[in-house]
Amino acid sequence: MPYDSSRSKSANLQRILADRLPDEVILPTSWRRAVMAVFLTVLLVVAVNLFARWYLDSYPSNRGYWLAREKWKLLESLSEPVDWLILGDSSANQGVIPGIIEAQLGGTAVNLATTAGMVLLDDVWMLEEYIERHGPPENVLVVHTVDVWDRNIQKVMIAKVPRPWGFWRTSAVGPDLDYDQWLDVFLARYVPLFGENKSIMTTIGIAAKSPEKLFTRRYNLEPGGYMAREHTNRRLTEKETDRWIDRFGRVSFTTSAINQASLERMIALADEHDFDLYLAAGPLHDRLLHDEKAQAYLNALHQSLGTIVADSDNVHYISRTAGFPIEQMENVDHVIHPAAEIYSQMLASDIESIRASSASQP
Repeated sequence: MPYDSSRSKSANLQRILADRLPDEVILPTSWRRAVMAVFLTVLLVVAVNLFARWYLDSYPSNRGYWLAREKWKLLESLSEPVDWLILGDSSANQGVIPGIIEAQLGGTAVNLATTAGMVLLDDVWMLEEYIERHGPPENVLVVHTVDVWDRNIQKVMIAKVPRPWGFWRTSAVGPDLDYDQWLDVFLARYVPLFGENKSIMTTIGIAAKSPEKLFTRRYNLEPGGYMAREHTNRRLTEKETDRWIDRFGRVSFTTSAINQASLERMIALADEHDFDLYLAAGPLHDRLLHDEKAQAYLNALHQSLGTIVADSDNVHYISRTAGFPIEQMENVDHVIHPAAEIYSQMLASDIESIRASSASQP
């Protein structure tokens, strides 16, 4: 039989690998040891999850999540009624200064605006809880970015409302989610290892680059709930403005079912409790106001919302669209503090005009 050199080389290689690789030794075990190993593994995962939940609540990297929690805490902390309840999204959070509303219109004001991911549903929930705690407010100012109206609620944002599980069942308006979506809400609320994996990865990145910043609080609210922002971002503003103009040229203005139901609920509450509800559009980069496609979209928005609120004497729509130069924008619909001062004064002046017009009518 001829000599097979390839078989011989293969056998030699196997002997060399066998000599180099360690032999695995299976230790004697029992059901008790196996159960203990599983228990300790589960315990470790639970401990890591609890730490992650504590850390992300205490030192969040997601501003929207933080805002939702802090504004609900602010609502809970109110010991007395206010004259002006300011609701809405982040365009109002850093665009409407309660102190200016107080100075120009009188009374006390608090800014409870959160983020567009909550759509108008958060406004309804906050308004309902405020009425339950303090009775109907004197005035409600709702400010939303023009880009919010066709959106649906982000499931994860429901998880960030610091209320007991199932709190939404007490409201007249709630999210329409299936079983899988509610599971996502549950994971986002109780299991951040799954529900907030992006935030955890951001935290790991911070730990790798700047570990001294791990325990630094990144966000802050002024008294009254306003969040002042001081730095512009020209590149982001231009990029988002281009994207919005392109979108406004492709779609027609519509309101999502959840936003329609939420707005109708707030109108019903205003009529039932006889308080004034003012609805306004948030500030924008002024380049949008000079674009034909964006203007067509904004005109449709004003016409549609004006029609919805027209049947109520208690609800008033502010049709002004406030535009600001890029030097005063953090992004396409977020202003920095100097522009927030101007925008707040504009809102107060518009409300004064509406009041004067209502007073002159028989």
